[in-house]
Amino acid sequence: MKVLLLLGGIIIGTATPKAASNGIDHHENISLELFAKEPMVVDPVAISFAANGDAFVVEMRDYPYGIDGKGKPGGTIRLLRDIDDDGVADESHVFADGLSFPTSVMAWRSGILVTAPPQILYLEDTNNDLKADLIKVILDGFKLGVTDSNLNSLRWGIDVLVHGANGGAGGRVFSPLQPNLEKIKLGSFDFSFDPDSGHWERTAH
Repeated sequence: MKVLLLLGGIIIGTATPKAASNGIDHHENISLELFAKEPMVVDPVAISFAANGDAFVVEMRDYPYGIDGKGKPGGTIRLLRDIDDDGVADESHVFADGLSFPTSVMAWRSGILVTAPPQILYLEDTNNDLKADLIKVILDGFKLGVTDSNLNSLRWGIDVLVHGANGGAGGRVFSPLQPNLEKIKLGSFDFSFDPDSGHWERTAH
């Protein structure tokens, strides 16, 4: 089994034997390979691979008090590309920046879904300049609370909906895609939603 590494925050592609002996204990049938490291990526906390192999990484540069220490949003989505198919990132591009304390990213259709409280956004590069120029709000109203308890962990569910964890911050959630629906109190529930329609519902407590 091969495991990718992003140095600076999260394990994701081969560390050298020396690196592996410096604190990463693993089964002998597992190999660790270095996919990207600083300065190509900084403060990574989440990653999602698109169908073409592009890696979208959440950089939590604004943790925990904002990029200026006074609450100013400064989260970044980094696009990493392996051009020569050797398993190592060759290019690093700022796909989106100035995001509000992002914690999760998920490849979806021609772009990505990003948790950026109080919103979940859809970001897409429509003009092929490797930077998101289309920004659509899918859900809104999540509470921006203590950084450690904001919404997070977007994943596909077996019900073909996107599921997320509330984190405990709560909020009164609604979708701009369905302006006639009332805001619903999230409370301490997790949630699922359809990114196409904006329909969402509470799930596990």
